[in-house]
Amino acid sequence: MEEVPADKTVVMHCAGGYRSAAGFSILQASLPQTQVFDLSEAVNEFKNKPK
Repeated sequence: MEEVPADKTVVMHCAGGYRSAAGFSILQASLPQTQVFDLSEAVNEFKNKPK
């Protein structure tokens, strides 16, 4: 937890959404003063956007 910047917004993501949901829960519980978002499966939209 000491490596996570508690003074910045944190966005969790992974390929399938399951690990990011677990990480989100852990960070949210451990760092309640930090704004944490779970990008979840929406990361696929970013990966598949035309360049």
